[in-house]
Amino acid sequence: MESAPAYYWAMRTELVETLFNDDELFLAEKEARSLLKEPMMPRYYRIHCLVLLAQSLKDWHESKYYQDCAEQIWHRMRLLWPVERLSADDNSLMDELRTMLDELEEDMVADKPKNAHAEFNGDVVVYQPESTEDEEDSAESMVGSPFEKVARKSEQKEKES
Repeated sequence: MESAPAYYWAMRTELVETLFNDDELFLAEKEARSLLKEPMMPRYYRIHCLVLLAQSLKDWHESKYYQDCAEQIWHRMRLLWPVERLSADDNSLMDELRTMLDELEEDMVADKPKNAHAEFNGDVVVYQPESTEDEEDSAESMVGSPFEKVARKSEQKEKES
């Protein structure tokens, strides 16, 4: 299967960008998704399209997914073609993509919802609801249950502290 010429991909990506700039977000998203289904799409245009799609979506988490996809492709490209092995023109294209990704990152940080999951730092938070007397009675009836064993161990640790 032969890939379409570069001008085809450039033209289709420019269409997505034009739709995005004209606030035709639904059409921009539809065209971007259509383009991303193309298996022969060159990486440069794929990253560009992923960035535009991430910018056009209302759902922050979905946008973050597409941002991460674009970042992964960019990093793989940089591994395959380090700065030293590329021409000045190719490096300027990589720099252009990097600038787009950095701008997207700034937008994502600014738009991050408060309920977005933070990076896991190793702290485990255990939810312990306040119990009523009825619940305490029912807990006493669960003698030998795994929950009771865990509760006893945590109580012992608290007493030892």
